[in-house]
Amino acid sequence: MTNDEITTEVTEDVLEASVVDEDGLAEELSKGYAGYMIADNSGPLALLEDEIENLLKQMDEFYTTLHGVQDTNTEVLSTMLPFFLQNVNKLQTLYTQIDTLSSAVSKVSHNMAQLESAADQIERQIDSGPIRKVFGFFSKPEEPVEVVIPEVYKTGEEFC
Repeated sequence: MTNDEITTEVTEDVLEASVVDEDGLAEELSKGYAGYMIADNSGPLALLEDEIENLLKQMDEFYTTLHGVQDTNTEVLSTMLPFFLQNVNKLQTLYTQIDTLSSAVSKVSHNMAQLESAADQIERQIDSGPIRKVFGFFSKPEEPVEVVIPEVYKTGEEFC
């Protein structure tokens, strides 16, 4: 064997050994760094899953409530609307009676004002003050005062 052959064999053996060492080194390094790469996401994932589950429950409750409102709305419309339509004429009669009663109250109020005015006027004519009563025997008797009673509202005319 010549020197060239020995050098070639040694060089090939060294190259093979270095290739094997590089593969082993790369494998060792990848195993070492793999520990850093593995992340434990179970905590945040569990929180996310809980939040999604909570949202799904709330959406289901909202849907149930909405469905109940729609059913109730349909039921009310189907039962109460015909009842209201049947009673519209009765309500119109009631509205007419309320208007008549309001008119009667205003007439009575007007008549009360007239009666109070007439009573005030009669009191002034008679002069029924306390001094007049005490010293009334010194004055000459007056003629009787003519009292005109204003026409008073009669409810029988309105409601009978």
